[in-house]
Amino acid sequence: MLNYELDLWGQPPTLAHRLKELSLQVSIARQRVRLSVISNFNLLALDKQIYLTEKLIEAQTEIYKLNQKLYNLGVGDLISVSEAASELALTKLSLQPLKQQRHEQETALKILVGRTPENIVNGLIYRDKPIDYFPALPVLPKILPSELLEQRPDIKATEQTLLAADANLKTIKATYFP
Repeated sequence: MLNYELDLWGQPPTLAHRLKELSLQVSIARQRVRLSVISNFNLLALDKQIYLTEKLIEAQTEIYKLNQKLYNLGVGDLISVSEAASELALTKLSLQPLKQQRHEQETALKILVGRTPENIVNGLIYRDKPIDYFPALPVLPKILPSELLEQRPDIKATEQTLLAADANLKTIKATYFP
């Protein structure tokens, strides 16, 4: 980026540096908000998947019980009971990985923003909305956890704030001298 500034009044050169640091701070804060929103939507999508899987387990349990009653009355067959039992077992098995993914996403969100928004983590909002209510989630690049920590937007924003404050101090000190 090529940048020129005409210095008519003899401002100290650190003022331009200070403005640059503040600009970087705003840019990083914007990135932090963007990543936080994406993580929240990922968490909400997992909440919805878990909710729907739990509802499916309830429905499959009722189907299994109904097939079992029909078999006991002599109207149904053992194959229907076995199929209902196996479908129920498979659905129950699929619930645990979803809960694990949700826990991992929650942990990633905690790392990203430094805290956990309770209303989203507890899944208290948007449970009654269809999944199409939310926009499609972008695919995030897979990076190592150490790289994620190095690129946390809140840490970068704080670093830029410190650099801007340092540049501001240099500007103030420079005004003392002729």
